[in-house]
Amino acid sequence: MLDNLDLNDVDLDFGEETTWKNIAAGKYHFLVQAYNAAVPGCNMSLTVEVMAGSAEGEVGRTHREFFALTDNAYTVKRQLLMAIAIGLVTVDELKTAKANGESVDVPWGDAEGRHFCGALSENEYNGETKMQLGFDIWPIGHVKAKGIPLNEEAIKHSQMADTEEAAPDFGNVVF
Repeated sequence: MLDNLDLNDVDLDFGEETTWKNIAAGKYHFLVQAYNAAVPGCNMSLTVEVMAGSAEGEVGRTHREFFALTDNAYTVKRQLLMAIAIGLVTVDELKTAKANGESVDVPWGDAEGRHFCGALSENEYNGETKMQLGFDIWPIGHVKAKGIPLNEEAIKHSQMADTEEAAPDFGNVVF
């Protein structure tokens, strides 16, 4: 099948600039572009696009946030913070499940097209410095996201009809 592939019609010039270079440290409004379920060595990753932010020249660039393949408290908390921030689960649902000794199924396949705020910072991993959200993940409109520039036009045309609904109170939730 590949023998018949005509590469003359395929643009293979990806240019010098790529959106996958590290985004500058800062606070941003992100849009989830893709959920990647099968990432080697990880539970999953989310590909997110910068919609607005504190550092100039970053709008339109993409970042991939990886979530490790473990069930320790650190990684579970990061996943749950992201799930809450993009509206896949609520704090009340988590509290109820915990009180009843139940697990919560997060519908990660519904993540695409959802907005959230986060702060990228440098994180050293295996001798390399990479940008990571860590625990700095908040819903649009959350008190900790106050002051982060937003792309209001993108929000208006998204799944988020009301930013107030997307701003739950995290409270002092212990995961």
